Amino acid sequence: MPLSSLVLAMLTFGLCAPLLAGDAQPDAYTREQMIAQQHNFAEMDTALKAFEIETGALPPNELKLNGKDLTSSEILYRYLCTKIEIEHRQVGPFIELKKDQAKDLSGNGFPSMLDIWGQPIQYDNVKSNAGKMTARNWKDLKDPRKEATRKEYDIFSFGPPGASAPIFLPAEK
Repeated sequence: MPLSSLVLAMLTFGLCAPLLAGDAQPDAYTREQMIAQQHNFAEMDTALKAFEIETGALPPNELKLNGKDLTSSEILYRYLCTKIEIEHRQVGPFIELKKDQAKDLSGNGFPSMLDIWGQPIQYDNVKSNAGKMTARNWKDLKDPRKEATRKEYDIFSFGPPGASAPIFLPAEK
């Protein structure tokens, strides 16, 4: 085998091996997009803290409106992005989203907050779980960095289609 063919074969194997092993992230999983998503998480974190200061509580994990159970992303949108009444007071909105950061994904009339890949942002009020299935105890939802979960709530994204692990709001230092 000529040397050039051997080099070409080694180069091809070297480029394809991570794909075959399942270790490669999709092309959409760029550093710039990760930074942008972390920035979005930081804005949501600030909005959640402002909501908690204003109301004395965090948004719940479960909510039923007009006979429909809302997803965590729809709950997050309702409590952070709209004006709502809590204990006879108007509060909010706590964050202003760009047009591509919210969409009614389920067709129920309630928008979801979206990550930069168009996937719903997930919210988990850890304080209110009482043994329920959550991002923290769901064996199939593992964050490779254990310190990435928060004490009171988690905000996370499943990332771009094909991502191998969810992306969490970084823990406070």
